[in-house]
Amino acid sequence: MKTKSPTHSFLLLSLSLALLWTGWVQPVSASTLAVDPITGTNPGFQSPFLGGDATVDPLVSFAGIERGAGVTGNIANNRYNARGWQELNVTSAISGNDYFTWQLDVAEPGLVFEFTEGSGEFLWAWQVSGEGPTNWELRTDLDGFASALAAGTMPGGGGGGGNGLASYTFGGPLFENQVSAPVEFRLYAWGAASGSGTFSVNNYSIGGLVTPEPGRVLLLAPAFALLVLQRRRSGA
Repeated sequence: MKTKSPTHSFLLLSLSLALLWTGWVQPVSASTLAVDPITGTNPGFQSPFLGGDATVDPLVSFAGIERGAGVTGNIANNRYNARGWQELNVTSAISGNDYFTWQLDVAEPGLVFEFTEGSGEFLWAWQVSGEGPTNWELRTDLDGFASALAAGTMPGGGGGGGNGLASYTFGGPLFENQVSAPVEFRLYAWGAASGSGTFSVNNYSIGGLVTPEPGRVLLLAPAFALLVLQRRRSGA
């Protein structure tokens, strides 16, 4: 029986890794990067906050939801609540740092995020008080927060209070290619009747994938070529 040399075994291993990195047997994370039902006493007073029942993909580094400097944590259990949303429009909300934010990074070098169409959604449940904000926009640092990924209204803000669900399905020019980490998403809100009007995120789920960085394939290409050459010489 012919015994494989250490060199041959190494090249076989390199080939296997090459197949993984090139996508023939590509390892990826689950299609949900982070989920937090947000439980606990007054989570809004902490920034960042990640609940004990949260689930984060092991390939993702994530501290939890945070507040922008323009808003203040407010009392409320089992939801991430804040006040100070009285800016009149999104331009003022941006300059006033009135937002909730999620900042994600990869847990290991050589990995990138993928938010292409079909990779998942960003979902959250919201709640506003009677004097709370009436409008929201989701933005990302991929374009310097210059444009809205999604936008909507929050019925009940400015009269009676209310709650609902919102979502954004990943896609479009910003997400056509893999995204080098870290990446940040900000949820801006404005239009509160007073500074005491509140807005909370009650739970959220962030979709997406973690995949190998394309450049890693090039590191394995020489080993792959040597294996092919060796097999040709041996007549295998």
